[in-house]
Amino acid sequence: MWLSNTYITVENVTYLYNHMGPPLGDGENIKDRSCGLVVAYNFIEGGEYLIDMVDGHWTDKPNYFSTHVYGNLMVKIRDSPNYAVTHYGGDLGNTSIYRNGSLYFYHNTVVSYHFPKATALFFLSTDASHVDARNNVFWSNHTANFLLDSAAGSAFLDGNFMQDSWQVCPATHGQKCSVARLEEIVNGTSPGFVAEPSQLRPDGGVPYADYHLSPTSVCRNKAVALAPEAHPVTRQYGKGGLPRASARDLGAFDSA
Repeated sequence: MWLSNTYITVENVTYLYNHMGPPLGDGENIKDRSCGLVVAYNFIEGGEYLIDMVDGHWTDKPNYFSTHVYGNLMVKIRDSPNYAVTHYGGDLGNTSIYRNGSLYFYHNTVVSYHFPKATALFFLSTDASHVDARNNVFWSNHTANFLLDSAAGSAFLDGNFMQDSWQVCPATHGQKCSVARLEEIVNGTSPGFVAEPSQLRPDGGVPYADYHLSPTSVCRNKAVALAPEAHPVTRQYGKGGLPRASARDLGAFDSA
């Protein structure tokens, strides 16, 4: 049964301080057709896409073309054959009403347990779709690593932690992948979490883990300037939203 945790179309919507567990059905965790979409400081776990940002009838609203996803812990588990974390653009076929704008994706911690397949970070629907990704931590617990995999569109990446084996898109995959601009990457085998999980739950979910950065993490004090359109990052996921001392570190959390 195709069931998403949320499926919303509304003018101006914010998802804030939620734990969004795996959907009961085969659908997305968050599926949204709204304008003015903001997803901030949540723990999002599982789903066909963790966030599916698709077309609505809001083309007369300027904020339909600007979406902000920041400060989230996002965990891709083995509950779906879909290997992509996010989808931005549309799915109804009329590309003139797709989100032909920018996805601002910053200070998120994205982890994947979706082996044996690689994990795609972004799937963009049209050449007019663009993602600006800065100060994120992208980590996978297997060797098939993150791909910037899109049918169209472009990406700007700066100040992100990405494992040494990351790739834009393998030639055998058959999709068009475009990185418009690639700035500083923090590389390594591990970002230096306080506690990485040693095994998965039977449903492919994540046992106890602490995704704060350890004192020796390579992601500390590595943040770059955000896009001018970005919102201030002042909180982090926790009960009621916890204060964040600063945004100098990569990812969704302060250093431990």
